[in-house]
Amino acid sequence: MTVGAPTYPNVQRPHYDRNFEPAIREGLLSVQEAVRRGNRQAYAEQLGRRYYLSTELAFEVTDNRTRLFDVLQKTGQIPGHPAPRRERRGLALQSRSPREANRRVKETVERTGQGNR
Repeated sequence: MTVGAPTYPNVQRPHYDRNFEPAIREGLLSVQEAVRRGNRQAYAEQLGRRYYLSTELAFEVTDNRTRLFDVLQKTGQIPGHPAPRRERRGLALQSRSPREANRRVKETVERTGQGNR
């Protein structure tokens, strides 16, 4: 009897787009990340549309060959370090609960004297 890794015939291996194989083999992407990203082509197209990236740059990010942040800096979409997204959206969205958001909005209206008149 040989000792080795046990085999489990009834366990299914995770399914992922086989186009991720080179990135997985090179150690740039884990199998779990490939499963999460789903279809490689669709993921790259989504990144391209969302961040206005060329196809080449979108595939670099898709395969973890480069970070999205670095690509956005290189294309001039991030000139410096912008404020976190929550801070740009406004005071009410920074809160953790609707009640807290309402309280903050009321405080701001009272402090600034602005509101529905």
